Amino acid sequence: MKSVRIVLLLILALALIACDSGGAAGRTQGSTATVKDVLAAEMEKADTASASAPAPVEAAESTPASVNTKDPSPAPVESPDPSPAEAAAARTYAPEEIDVDLTAMSGTMVYSEVYGMMTAPEDYLGKVVKMQGQFSHYYDKKLDQHYYLCFIADATACCAQGMEFIPAADLVYPDQFPEVDDPITVIGVFDIYWEGEIEYCTLRNAVILP
Repeated sequence: MKSVRIVLLLILALALIACDSGGAAGRTQGSTATVKDVLAAEMEKADTASASAPAPVEAAESTPASVNTKDPSPAPVESPDPSPAEAAAARTYAPEEIDVDLTAMSGTMVYSEVYGMMTAPEDYLGKVVKMQGQFSHYYDKKLDQHYYLCFIADATACCAQGMEFIPAADLVYPDQFPEVDDPITVIGVFDIYWEGEIEYCTLRNAVILP
């Protein structure tokens, strides 16, 4: 029995060797492929497909832009300071600021009040005065200086007192002034100044009313 088994085993081994040898020749000569051939071919196809396939492109990580949900407040715009001339041109006097309103007085009282300003000017310093009269102008060539006046007549119109005024705005004469002897209404701050040994009264920061 042992010898029979040995013979069978040898026959089986030779059969396997024959199948393996024939399979190898068949792959080269076009014979029927074995299971190992099919598996090898499929693996080769997979490797080829893997090698030829484009490498997957990784999506670039995008950082979302920060969104400011709050509306930015506009930067404050600083308005330029007005020039002295612009500030003077914009100067106005409210009715309650007027200390002495000569336009509301009778002719006799007006003349008396103006006479008091000339003889006791210290009593009126810093007071806001409103007056009405006739416009007059004088130009001093030596000093290259313009002088503007408001003449107020008394009740009988036989005498007049002239009150100088200095406009708040840098006005151009004669374009921005009334004609000489035309009626004029002026509001300004009473003050005094000296030229040499002579004291003069004036209304500073004066505004000519239309």
